[in-house]
Amino acid sequence: MEGANFVSLIGLPSISEDVSISLFMKGIKRQGLTNPPKQALPLTNEMLAKMRTLLDKRPNVVQWRTIWRAHVEFGLMLRFDDVKRLKVKNVSFETNSEGPFIRLKLEGGKAIMSATKAPERQLVPTGKPGCLYDLTVRYALIKIKISKQLNFGYLSLDI
Repeated sequence: MEGANFVSLIGLPSISEDVSISLFMKGIKRQGLTNPPKQALPLTNEMLAKMRTLLDKRPNVVQWRTIWRAHVEFGLMLRFDDVKRLKVKNVSFETNSEGPFIRLKLEGGKAIMSATKAPERQLVPTGKPGCLYDLTVRYALIKIKISKQLNFGYLSLDI
């Protein structure tokens, strides 16, 4: 008796064939008690501009992190998971003949393109509103200031 339903084996009617259960489920659907999952709205330049207005109102660290993450995800076309995995050891402030830049080394997640080298992104100063370089520098300075206020003996800035 392979594949036989246990309920039918003991002689009880199937629950899926019971009229009262069927009517109950139709009533739930009719009342709108089952909500389909809502898809998140895509991030736009207008949303980022509204987020940047919070920077003038002295946001807390969590708000800063949210604003910074949203800008980095949007500007570098990264997934949330890629930015979430970003560690301080993978962020370096450097200078070359063209000027200063920030190097982000992405690791883990779907950002890795090859098994030997994680992709890198560079942030350069643009002077425009929402400049990823400026936002990253300001965010890092805030995190350093807070870590000193809490008297950490090390730089605990996992982004």
